Amino acid sequence: SLCNVLILGETGTGKDLLARTIHNLSPRSKGPYIKVNCAALPEHLLESELFGYNKGAFTDAKRNKPGMFQLAQGGTIFLDEIGDLPILLQGKILQVLDDKEFFPLGSTKPVRVDVRVLSSTNQDIKSMIEGNLFRKDLYYRLNTMEITLPPLRERKSDIPLLIESILEDLARDMGKDVMNVSRVALQLFLNYNYPGNVRELKNILENAVALCEETTIHHYDLPQILIEERSTDFSLPGSIALSHSLKPLAVIERKTILEFLDQCQWDMKETAKLLHIDKSTLWRKMKKYNLSPNT
Repeated sequence: SLCNVLILGETGTGKDLLARTIHNLSPRSKGPYIKVNCAALPEHLLESELFGYNKGAFTDAKRNKPGMFQLAQGGTIFLDEIGDLPILLQGKILQVLDDKEFFPLGSTKPVRVDVRVLSSTNQDIKSMIEGNLFRKDLYYRLNTMEITLPPLRERKSDIPLLIESILEDLARDMGKDVMNVSRVALQLFLNYNYPGNVRELKNILENAVALCEETTIHHYDLPQILIEERSTDFSLPGSIALSHSLKPLAVIERKTILEFLDQCQWDMKETAKLLHIDKSTLWRKMKKYNLSPNT
């Protein structure tokens, strides 16, 4: 069923994007990918959303409704903000992981499921366990593999590739042919510390694309906060022009493979096994993305 993965990181670091990429790279990629935000609903609604209900389970239950686990059958369910999951529902999620089945609300008949569970949080789960706010047994079931996404301020060398990826999406979505940033503008992007992480970078770029009247974003298209920021002085080695050698999906694929290699201490056999690809495929991708232990 593939290992469960827990993704840790501050708000806006791209946990959702990484989860979707892990699904897309897996043998389950042709199956459904279902995202559930555990912080978005009160407990009683979240329970019926996750597990579904049978007709008559409560006053408004006029018909049977499948839950998210059932809809994710054969694919992946992504439990976003798992740290906000109420303690009662933590026990029910654990039961699904242990028994591969659950009971919809109002049902005495279990539903069998085959799903891979990815989860994420911006909270300190270990502190929550110590404070009896999160179940230790569930934590160990969720984090067969744990990936920490550093904040953007700690991985500034990623910024040019992220800009390229985001600009490609924005150009398509907004119908504007803005595909580059000037050297001066790029240096401003590199100097900024991004308290809102990748999400903030995307918002800044979206605003800049809307204002931009050329095909290149210049410093005068950027918000004042970037121009005033002087807390860091980060420069890329060599040329700081954007590379067009990697497409957006490749950027994320490279990052995901690197995370798995690091987790497996660069054991190619173990990494290939977790990614469910053969060693020769992994080797080709490592060569393609120029990945080595010194990356």
